[in-house]
Parts: sequence; structure tokens; C-alpha cells
Amino acid sequence: TTTTTTVENLVAIDCEMVNTKNGTELARISIVSERGECIYDALVQPEADVIDYCTKYSGITAEMLAEVTKRVTDVHTDMQRYIDASTIICGHGLENDLCAL
Repeated sequence: TTTTTTVENLVAIDCEMVNTKNGTELARISIVSERGECIYDALVQPEADVIDYCTKYSGITAEMLAEVTKRVTDVHTDMQRYIDASTIICGHGLENDLCAL
């Protein structure tokens, strides 16, 4: 995570998910500014036990999440430093990413 706290005009978001007992849950989120700078990158501890890390697609492993304490509610708070109602959000499969958030 960077120290920038400016709300951006445009961001790209990418999320990685894992399968848990509760379904698909967020495991990582990255946000890039319109300048191409990574302004936020965080691993996220799912609420439920993970049954499949989907490592082939997500790159997430059990070891990566073993010591992670950040939860999706923490991500919501963090994102408010970079995104507001006027920010344009883009990304591939964005609907799935926003659902995971």
C-alpha cells in the first residue's frame, strides 16, 4: 500500500478470489491509477475456511494468506482514500470483482 491519499478520477481494479465454505470470497485486491501506478495492493483473509485457493488462476496460496489479518471491511475503509462517487472504475470481469467486494 502506498501513502497516497488522493481520490482518483479513474482507477482499474483487479481482485483475486478463492472458494470458501461460504462461496467465492475476496483474497487479493489491486488498484492502479490512471497514471499506471499501483496505489493499493492487499491480501485479504476470507471470512470462511478456504476449500480451494484456485492458485492456477488466482496465484493465491495458503502460505500467502496464513498471516493475513486484513478483512474485506478493512478494504472498504482503505478504498475510501482513493475512490468516491465520481471515480470511474474499470477492470476485466469488474462485475465479479465488485460482487466480491
